[in-house]
Amino acid sequence: MERANILYDHYKDTISKQEMMIKTRNRFFVYLMIGTFAFCTWGMEPYNTFEQIMSMIEKEYKIRLGFQYFYGQTFLWIIYSYLLARYYQAVIYIERQYKYIEQLECNLSDDTQFENFNRESKAYLRGYPWSLTVIHFFYNIIVPISILLSCWQRIYYEYIQPIPYIYFAFDALFALFASCIIINFIYFMRRTL
Repeated sequence: MERANILYDHYKDTISKQEMMIKTRNRFFVYLMIGTFAFCTWGMEPYNTFEQIMSMIEKEYKIRLGFQYFYGQTFLWIIYSYLLARYYQAVIYIERQYKYIEQLECNLSDDTQFENFNRESKAYLRGYPWSLTVIHFFYNIIVPISILLSCWQRIYYEYIQPIPYIYFAFDALFALFASCIIINFIYFMRRTL
């Protein structure tokens, strides 16, 4: 098999993986927005929200759970941190792949003498419309800052509530973890704007 065929097969495989990761990113974005909404809702009325959730579970599944609401808060932090990490992992993977795809397209162009083999890299970034620049800024700056603020708002509400300090400390560690992920992501994306 000649080099161009091998490169092209690798290129197709890379694009296929990129498309799968874009679907994963989109799915985790929706989950993250639902989680952010749950965070904000839970933060404003933790007792009422917890009681409503517990009564729904009891009514739907005929199960009586004897949890205190701060267990639910900690569980929510764990799920939220996981969703946040997976979402930003997918976003950074996608962004980093564009340079690799550009390199593959350059190699394919050289091997095939087809100069316009740049569908996914240079052509994508050249002539980037203003509206897509605004959307890119929204997803990479506004959304992370909003999530960061919701984390801090959530931890503030936990601080003023009478919960055992061990649970607050555990939740504060998850808030710190989430904050570190977001700050690192903003730093990474700032270099690509």
